[in-house]
Amino acid sequence: MYYADVFLQSWTFWGNGYSSMALIKRLSRAYARAIAGTPISMKYHADQRIFYLYYYANKTINEPTEIYIPFLHYPQANYTISVNQYLKWRVDPTDANVILVEPNEYFMNSLLEVVKGSVEIH
Repeated sequence: MYYADVFLQSWTFWGNGYSSMALIKRLSRAYARAIAGTPISMKYHADQRIFYLYYYANKTINEPTEIYIPFLHYPQANYTISVNQYLKWRVDPTDANVILVEPNEYFMNSLLEVVKGSVEIH
């Protein structure tokens, strides 16, 4: 899965190991399922429970970036989220396992259309 992150490639698991909790924990991970801009890099370090997303955030895109947070690794929303000065985040009101990241007022009121956004979850 590391190389899938390096190349921003999706992946899937085929097999019958779903009864193995160790395998389920290994396959379950945080990831950006939609990015409001152009992705630069995305990484999830399962052993440390740290997720990084860097992308060129585009304020002309009217939908937020969506990051899936697996309950298995972050029970009871046990995480900290950091975004850079151009972004703000909130929990999706329809799905507590999804974080929505959007341009903040500073970015929206600036002349910039695209900035480098960063999100860290740990």
